[in-house]
Amino acid sequence: MGLVNHSTNNLINGVSQQSPALRLDNQVSEQINCFSDVTKGLTIRNGIELTNVLQMDLDTSNIIEFTLDGEKISLSLDPTAVSPLVHIPLSADITALGAAITDLNYFQNIQKGDIRVLEDKDKVYILNTARKVGEVELGSAYVDVIVSNDTLGGVDEDWSVGEYTLTITAVEDPSAAPATASLVVTVDSGDTLADIAATINGNAALVAETGECYVTGNVSNYRITFHSIPIDFIAPTVVGLETVDIEGFGIGITEDSGWVWQDFIPVYQVYSYQGVNQFYWNNVEIASTASSSVTSGGYIFEKGAAAPHGNKYYIRRYKNDTLTREYSLEVQTPDEAFDGNSISDYPQEAMIWVSGVTSNQTYDVRIEYHSISGGGQLFAPTSTTYYNASVGTTVSNIKLNWVAGTLQTAINGHADFTATQYENAIHIQAGSDYVIDEIIVTNSFDN
Repeated sequence: MGLVNHSTNNLINGVSQQSPALRLDNQVSEQINCFSDVTKGLTIRNGIELTNVLQMDLDTSNIIEFTLDGEKISLSLDPTAVSPLVHIPLSADITALGAAITDLNYFQNIQKGDIRVLEDKDKVYILNTARKVGEVELGSAYVDVIVSNDTLGGVDEDWSVGEYTLTITAVEDPSAAPATASLVVTVDSGDTLADIAATINGNAALVAETGECYVTGNVSNYRITFHSIPIDFIAPTVVGLETVDIEGFGIGITEDSGWVWQDFIPVYQVYSYQGVNQFYWNNVEIASTASSSVTSGGYIFEKGAAAPHGNKYYIRRYKNDTLTREYSLEVQTPDEAFDGNSISDYPQEAMIWVSGVTSNQTYDVRIEYHSISGGGQLFAPTSTTYYNASVGTTVSNIKLNWVAGTLQTAINGHADFTATQYENAIHIQAGSDYVIDEIIVTNSFDN
């Protein structure tokens, strides 16, 4: 008898323990190292290889259980001695991947209950729910640079002459000398905040210790923030020095009589008749004109409101002179400016995984994000954006990839985000002026 006695369209309905006469035509009694899927067909099954057996106390370990191709798998994770497994965005290149694995411990010191297992087709994802996207073991520090108007008081952007320097020194740890020579940043009135940030971030040695900085505010009142300082490092020091007097120039009133009127000698008034204004000051006629103001002898004379007698008006005399405004430089480091504890770095990336779908299901995604560039208000919330996908009953929509693609298209349509789809996953990248605070995903079946 031949080995082949009939043909079948596919073998994607998996394994059945029933007899060949009872099971479906596209089921088999055994399949080795492959996985059946109605959308992908037969694919290679991800293998799990036992490389070592260690004696360990299960009470201090995290037990992870999941099912892979019908087989129940149990893993034990020791939070004190785990490999440096990390969450890496799918967009990361090999260099970024290597750096992240070196610097981060995704599962380090987790607590029982923090782990969630997500099973998706032929893949199993082990997630640390206590670690938010972008959270790293880093500190942050900031300094405020203020150029105050000593002449008029307050802070303005009207200074146009002068120059100052900011000397930035990063220190490696409490017992070490500065890891790099001090960086001196020279600032004048023509520099923008982007210029200042570019100069600081252009120093590779400093960036290696503090990460790239953000500069927010305006040219006379801005904040320099370092977000990526390792926990064992001391915050960088910033010292300001005014090297050329900071000044501004403007026109101001130096002499002003206020509004006066006097109808007897000496006469102070404007007499108006048939469209002609006669200006009198200290009993002397200054000018006769149709205009409501006139300049004479370095003074400006103006016609005011009507006086008690007919055709006569109040008069004002003043001078406009060039005024020099003096400014002073101050660098402030508030007590709360440096956080040496483990903090959440300000992430600009996030991931969404679609792990289930059924007919008539709806998905809602809310992205909370902050501005890091406007108005001197560091990380002030700017917007809450909603996106949704409604599956309905269309057969082609009842797929993980369709839901992910629909959400990706919606998110990618926003000016502040770029979204990329990877099968049932969405990678979200915020614009350079924004950071992601939180992403909340809900669906109609869970609520």
